Formats: sequence, C-alpha cells, structure tokens
Amino acid sequence: MSEQQLNKVQIRRSDSNSDPDGSTSKLSHSDGQGSQPMVRNKSGSSGSSECNSVGGEDLCVYDHIYKGIKGFLSRRTSLGGSYSSSNSSSNKVGERELCGPLTYALSSNLRIESINSQLGSFPSSGGAMDFPLVKVTRRKRVKYTFHIDENVISWNNSKKEIFVDSIKDIRIGDLATNYMDMYDIRGPMRELWCTIIYSVSKNKLKALHVVADNKVVFQSFYDSVVYLINSRRRLMEEIALPNNEQFANIHWQTNVSTKKEDQEKDSLSFPDVKRLCNRYHIYCSDAYLRVLFERADTNHNGLLNFAEFQDFVRYLRFRPEVQIIHDEMKDADSGMVGFESFYRFLNNVQGEVMSRTYAYKVFRKFCTSPLDDSMDMNGLLEFLTKQPFLKFFEEDYSRPLNEYFISSSHNTYLMGKQLVDEVSVEAYTRALQQGCRCIEIDIWQGDHGPVVCHGLFTQSIPLEDVIKTIRKYAFITSPYPLIVSLEIHCKKDFQAMIFDIMKEILGDLIYVIPPNSQQLLSPMELKNRIILKSKKTQAFESDSAMSTTSGGATSSSPYDTLSESGDSIIESGRRTGSFGNTNLSPTVSRKSVNGASSTSGRSLRLSSKVEISEQILEISGIHGVRFRNFSLPESKTTTHCFSLNEKKFLALYKDEIQRLAINKHNRRHLMRVYPHVWRYKSTNFNPIQFWVEGVQMVATNWQTYDLGQQLNHAMFQVSLDRNSIWHSGYVLKPPHLRREVHKMKDIPAIVERVKRQKINVQVDILSGQMLSLQHSKVIAPYVEIEIYTDNGVESLKLTNCIQDEGCTSTCTSTTTTGGGAGSDCSGSDPNKEDRWSTGGTPLFATKYVRDNGFNPVWNASFQCTLTNTTFNFVRFTVKNGGQVVATSCIRLHYLKQGYRHLPLYNSKGEKFIFSTLFIRYRETDV
Repeated sequence: MSEQQLNKVQIRRSDSNSDPDGSTSKLSHSDGQGSQPMVRNKSGSSGSSECNSVGGEDLCVYDHIYKGIKGFLSRRTSLGGSYSSSNSSSNKVGERELCGPLTYALSSNLRIESINSQLGSFPSSGGAMDFPLVKVTRRKRVKYTFHIDENVISWNNSKKEIFVDSIKDIRIGDLATNYMDMYDIRGPMRELWCTIIYSVSKNKLKALHVVADNKVVFQSFYDSVVYLINSRRRLMEEIALPNNEQFANIHWQTNVSTKKEDQEKDSLSFPDVKRLCNRYHIYCSDAYLRVLFERADTNHNGLLNFAEFQDFVRYLRFRPEVQIIHDEMKDADSGMVGFESFYRFLNNVQGEVMSRTYAYKVFRKFCTSPLDDSMDMNGLLEFLTKQPFLKFFEEDYSRPLNEYFISSSHNTYLMGKQLVDEVSVEAYTRALQQGCRCIEIDIWQGDHGPVVCHGLFTQSIPLEDVIKTIRKYAFITSPYPLIVSLEIHCKKDFQAMIFDIMKEILGDLIYVIPPNSQQLLSPMELKNRIILKSKKTQAFESDSAMSTTSGGATSSSPYDTLSESGDSIIESGRRTGSFGNTNLSPTVSRKSVNGASSTSGRSLRLSSKVEISEQILEISGIHGVRFRNFSLPESKTTTHCFSLNEKKFLALYKDEIQRLAINKHNRRHLMRVYPHVWRYKSTNFNPIQFWVEGVQMVATNWQTYDLGQQLNHAMFQVSLDRNSIWHSGYVLKPPHLRREVHKMKDIPAIVERVKRQKINVQVDILSGQMLSLQHSKVIAPYVEIEIYTDNGVESLKLTNCIQDEGCTSTCTSTTTTGGGAGSDCSGSDPNKEDRWSTGGTPLFATKYVRDNGFNPVWNASFQCTLTNTTFNFVRFTVKNGGQVVATSCIRLHYLKQGYRHLPLYNSKGEKFIFSTLFIRYRETDV
C-alpha cells in the first residue's frame, strides 16, 4: 500500500480549537435504611418494593423491582442522555471520567450470566438504582446504599466508586467460598454474598465484598451489575461492526429519538459528538473530529441531523487500508469482488488451504446481501476482523512430560513485588485461568497452622485456602496435569498438617509416579491430575523463629536456602556471614489487604535447615534435587528435577561442557529455572535463553507483565482445540531438542543442521484500531518493533520506518540479536523499571500519525532473514508521546500468513477487547 494511495483517502488535519466539556451532575442518594432496592424515576423520586416476602412471592417483587432496569441501563451505558435538540444545543450534561477501554479479565471474556433469564425483557421507565447492602472488610461491617448510575457503582455518598469497565469478575455461591470462609460468613448469609473483583491503579486487583438483607435485594443487585457490564460490552461491540448504518441507527435511537419523524428535527452538536467519542474510548483530537463534523454538516448549521450523523460515523470509521485491499481484489471485468477473486485471495494472500465448497460457504457468509454474489468493503472488513491470527496446531500430548515446555509461574502467590506487597489466593486464580501448569507455594509456620507467604515483610494466607483455590480452578481452562511446587519451611509436626490438608482437599487428584518407573508419563495420561513437587533433602532440623510484633513489625533470625527456590531476600547467614543471629529491626508494618490473612501478633516458626518428611515425599510425584553435577546417580532418576536460579544456570552455561550436559540432561529429565533472589521487584529474565537448552519449566513472575512475561505468554498461546479460547499450558519441544543422544559430542551437529534452515519474513504494520489514549494531551501514536531470537537477525530492511533514538548501533547490523543465552530483559540492573517494561531496546519504529488514535494508518514494513529454530518472536509496542499504550508479542512460528488483526494487551497483561493492530505477514523458506 503506497503513501500516494493513502493520501487520496486520508482526512487532513484542521486547526480548529476544542470545545469545553459539560459540567458534572450527580443524583441524590437514599438514606440506605430500606430493605428493598429502590428505583429512581425520571423526576428523581424513589419507590421501594411493597412485596417483602422471599418465598413464593418473589416474582411479584421481581416484576416491581425490575421495571425500568433495561431502559435505565441501556440509556446510561450509551451516551448517557447527553444530546441536544435544535432548541437546546447549548445544554451541558454531566460526564463521568471513565477508567479506560474494556479488557478481558483473564485469558478470555468475562463470562457472566444473569440469575434472572428474563432480564432483557423488562419494560422501560428510566431511572437509577439504589441497593441497601452491607460492605464487609476484615475490620468491620458497615451498611451503605450502593448506587448504580452512569457506568459507576458508588457508595458512601459517592466517596467510593467502581467503574464498570474495571470489573474483572463477579463471584457468588461456590465461586466465593474462599472469601466467605476468610470473613467467617455462615448460614443463610452465604447465599446473599457477592464479591466483585476489580482493577485499580498499577498492577493491582481489589475485591469488594457485600451481603444483602434478603434474596430479592441480592438478586436484583447482582443482575443489575451483570446487565450493566454486558450492556456496556454490547454497545462497545457495535463500534467494531463494519455496518456504519446499523451503528448510527442504534446510537441515534438510544440517545436522541426513537421516532422516525424526529430524525430531521433532533440533532447533535459538536460537544455532544465529542462526549459520545469519549464515552466509547474513541481517542481523536478535537481538530480531527471537527474536520469530520464539518464535512458531515452539509447544511452548515453546526448540528448533525440523523442523515448527517450517519455520514459522520462513516467518515470516522472509514478504513482506507482495507479499501485499497478491496480495490486490489476486484475482478477486472465486473469491478466487483466475486467468489473467484476471493478464493484467489484466500490461497495466495491469506495462505489458507480449504476446498472450494467450504470457501464458497465462507464467501456467502460475508456477501453484501443474500441475493448478491459479491462482497463489498464492509463484508471484507468483517471477514478480516473475524479471522484468527494464530495457526491451529494438533498438538501431540502423548509424549513423556520431559519433552514439553510447561507454562510455569514463580512466586505465584504474589500480586506484586517480592517485598511489602500483597499475597492473595486471587493470584492463583488468575494464573490457573490463564493456563499456568506449574505453580509455586511457599509454606511457613503460622500461629494456627501452615501459611503461604514470602517470608519477610509480606502478608500470609492459610495454606488450606490456597489448596482449595487450586482444587477449584486447576482444570477449568486446561485438563492437562498441574505441577505444584512446594517450598516447605516447616518442621515435622507442621509437615504432618500439610500432608493432611493435601490429602483431604486434593485426594485422588494427587498423582504419584510408581516405584522403578523408567519414563515419565505423558500429559494425556496425566489429564486432570495434580503432581506435587517437593525438595528431597537429608538435612537435620534447626529451628529458629520469626515473629511479628503486635505493631506489625518483623524480627528474624536467618534461614537457610535449602528451599528449592532459595528465593528469600535473606539468604543463608552461614554462607553470607552478614546476618548471623542478629534480629532485624522493625521496619515494615503488615497492612491488611484483600485476600490476605495477616494476624497481629502472629509468629512464623521457620527452619534454617528443613528435612522433608517421608509423608510429603510419598505424595510427591517429582522430587527436587539439589544440583551438584550431571554424573551423580541422583541425576539419572526418573522423578528428579534440578532447580536452578538464573545466575547459577548462566554460570554453568558459560562452560561449553556444562552447556552440552544441560542440553543432554533436559532431553530425558526435568529442569526448572527461576528468577534470582535479587529480583526483589519481581522483574523477569528473557526466557528464550533457557528454552533453547530444553528447560521445561522456565518460571516467570506472572504478576509483572514485562518483556520476559510477554515472551512467556507468546510461547503458550496455542489453543486447546480449534474452537477453544483456552491454552493447554504445554508446548511440545521442537524435534532437535527431543531427539535422544547418547553422547554430548553429538549435540552440536544436531543444532548446526537446524541453524542452516533459514526463513525470510516480511511484516507490514498497516494500522491500529481503537487505541487506548486516555488522558493523552497529544495524540500521535506510533509502533516500536523488536525482534527476539536465539540466533540473530540477518538482512534487515525497513520501509517507511525510522530508527528509534534509543536504538543501539546494532540496529542496522545484519546480525542483530534481540535475545539469546545470557541476555537479560532488564539489563545490568535486574530491578530497573520504566512504566511497565523492564527492557529490550527497540530495533525500529513506524512514523507517528497525528490526531488519530481511533484508526491510525502507518503503512510501514520490515523484512529480515531468521534461523528457523521456531524461537523467533516479534514484539509490537504501541506508544503515544513516548508512553506505552499497548503491546502485542507474537511467536512467529504460530502466526498465520496474510492480513491479520493482532490483539493488544495493557500493562497488566489483560487483552483489550476492541483494540487491535492490523498487519500483513509473509514467510518463505530461503
């Protein structure tokens, strides 16, 4: 696509000044004393339900309560009533500041269904909703009136509020068991409990816990929140539809008028249009919107009637790059895109292999009309929008466990940094729902039993709560085995308690490898089984204590690093000689946080050297063995696993003999590599350097979505099956890492044969869609591109790109390497941080597009030659004014050829529902 072609269709910038936003208006609140939800009518008064029974008369109450919910919610979740008629164009309407574009909560859609299946059929009368609910925290229980209005749930006289777009999950019933147990909720109250998980600033989640007075209030509150979320999402989805007329019709009828005769009389002013764009996260400058507005305002009266509004929507959503693709597809004779041209496009451009019969069914699905055998631009856009960007692999899950890369988490229990950050069962829930198949539990001695924490300064949660969470979420997204790595810091009597908890909660899910087994079982054979992994030691016990004072401060004597990860900030005093038996002075208080079970005055009993009991070893299917060398008998056992921190691994890697020994070991046995102890800010390394040597469990800090975690996420993007949105958590190693070798000297020849296989790749970065540029004063998005590989980049050619100012001199080299053995995602300082990414120097960047964050067109490309080892990754980072907006990291081995819409992710690793990056990918063998 040439710049000359784009210039014909792009809209030029105007220097018009922006208009002011409307002032904020708020509705009054009820006093919170009523026992029924209250619906506010158009006049602002409220009425409470007269049906008070909870049994057979519920339907009577329901009909009364829900009258008007649909009308209220659909109106409030759209333009919010902020429109102007021709007689009142100067009206200012309140506009709340929204929290940003919707994202998927975890690895897929937030799937919430209403208790009341008839929710969508209630008549409309308008109004806001108030609900008397008890808010539950660790310290107190207080009754508030919760108010739902304008995409916000608020309470305490609007001093506290949650934006609907920030809600990640709603838990009731069994899904909220952990929280109800934590807050000692018993009896009938458990049926009236609701937990709302939502995101706040930075990389944090919070939980709002409420209890209703009765079932009617509970169900009406829950259903209202669910409806609000789903309505919001449906309305946002309309923006992504290629049918401009449908989009315009829906929004005009929702916000302006439902009467056809009013289409000429009613109208929208420019401030109204701006508010509509802000509400739906359409980030364009005022100057850009003004150009479109004036172009649509054909009668030049400063207002848009319905027909003019349709034109405005068409101009706003026009995709010039797709129009050019459509033009290139047209038949020379007919000037239309018929089936033959579409079929050629599928084969030659998209690289799809399908029969003509099936291809015709696809073609007909996106034709202009049922009677027309051609595809217009809207049909092509809809087709391109709905096409998957990843190949589907019929993964073989029948090989032994050691032949797979396994999606692994380090310090799974942490929600943030290692020091002074929260520990939560929510972290386990998120990791498991995102397909993690190897999680970590650090177990310490608490006052009332085993607890999970990170040692110093961090909160703790009962081990029982963690194991219940694991039981509940272990196999929701993936049926393949879950490895639970136990880091036990307890003496024998506490280990007996750990054993009882595991057996009671996990029961028959626990898999133990039979004695004298010569080979690990396959993921297929181990489906829906949990494999416990514990440290096999012969150490003697030496108890010391770590106590928490009533004020929350911590004192400690040192503990040894016989724990498998050795990942406490204080390592062995015996080795370092720096701490001895000196107690640390109180420095950090333990604050109460969501999901934590910190208790004032509690004492953590630690062991400086821990011998794991026979009971624990008996139920452990994998035994962590302290690495000494690869020739000892322990390195030949089927159940052993060497765990090395990154620095230990890289120290061995520098020696060629040791590197070959690592490679040979990992062809038959298990190894785990985890971040070094000094990554106390929970940064990540580059995992590629460990995968290329066959390390199965490369554990990353999932709570930090930096480059390392983005590469890890890209590696495990393979779907379970063709129709699944979930990931298995297992990726079969490439053949050159699975082939068994009897002598280390045979390995270099195997690797060399692979390195001789080259591929040429070309990636066109065409455009972006619905970028999140909230709070940006300047709108000028661009894309930075980085290539990460294990064997360098050759013959790099750039088109319509610029070299970034921060780019190193290797950017123009023919052997640029984005990653490899010894590279570190955070440079020399493992804890160096910017806004959200810890490293990686951009190779090059597109030019920026001024004023347009809704559908900017870059039309840039790069070409290069790579070694076909399958460890080639590309990261696209969308920036605006130097600030990161979103990223997309892709393993090229998975990427489909042709035109594809890539998903974009925010700083927490959550996928934007509607933001995408439109590219074209081409790959050929050299």
